[in-house]
Amino acid sequence: MPFAIAQALPGGGYTGSTDITEAPEIDPMRALDIVINVLFSLLLIFAAIMLIVAGFQFITAGGDTEAVRKARDKVMYAVIGLIVAFVAKGIVIFVERIFAGSW
Repeated sequence: MPFAIAQALPGGGYTGSTDITEAPEIDPMRALDIVINVLFSLLLIFAAIMLIVAGFQFITAGGDTEAVRKARDKVMYAVIGLIVAFVAKGIVIFVERIFAGSW
């Protein structure tokens, strides 16, 4: 990959290391941010699926109070999960801004 990039740069110069055994530097905060964003995205997808399933259960309940209760519980748990996820994401952003000094 570095050789392909080197050919695409103006002047054809690659300024990075050509040693393939050298591990790239990984910023732990950036890696944690990526993991949090991926987990947050997965949670949003899961909550959307749960809301769709609960809606389908509401439609197919046919007056069965137990089925309606189960569907209502799924909606409630999905909404509570979304609230907790957004609050947690907000706390992470708040703490990052405090430590970065961007307030």
